[in-house]
Amino acid sequence: MLGNAFNNSDSFSDIFNNSFGGESKGPDIRVSLNITFDEVYSGTRRYINLGNTGFNLNIPKGILNGTKLKIKGRGAIHPINTSAPKGDVIVTVNVLYDTELIVNGSDIFVDLQLDWFDLLLGGEFEIKTKIHSVKIKVPLGSYDSKMLRVVGKGMPIYNTNDYGNLMVKLRTNSIQLSEDQIKYLKKIKKNNG
Repeated sequence: MLGNAFNNSDSFSDIFNNSFGGESKGPDIRVSLNITFDEVYSGTRRYINLGNTGFNLNIPKGILNGTKLKIKGRGAIHPINTSAPKGDVIVTVNVLYDTELIVNGSDIFVDLQLDWFDLLLGGEFEIKTKIHSVKIKVPLGSYDSKMLRVVGKGMPIYNTNDYGNLMVKLRTNSIQLSEDQIKYLKKIKKNNG
């Protein structure tokens, strides 16, 4: 009776494999990696140190904060089954906050300070951010706090060849007009009205 009960159960080797991982892979190794917005914009290459060993990892441009990259077969050896494949390395990418660059998703936000006459007359102006330099056209007759969208001049969009937008808020300071300037503006107003 006891023999029949043993024969109807799983074999000893099956129990051993089920209990200790069998043919499953070894344990994963988890690593955290900090990168800057400059590195997000251009992509980067980092050495992942695993103690006695390591490897170089390409970080694609446009990667998002908290993205997990899986590198298969670079993890630990199985503690019981040495014939099983190694585990994976899971790299969590943290993008460091930067007070000099305002980024929302793939869009970059900047202010462009202009004097009053440049704001009214418009023209071409250069914007320099921490990561690039962009020339933009300000339309004639613009006003304070007007927002301009420069398509394709933002951050790279992860896993694509596309870029976000550069969002430019126009800013100007109040000015002191001379009497002649005031008279001239009144004349323009009268002619338009």
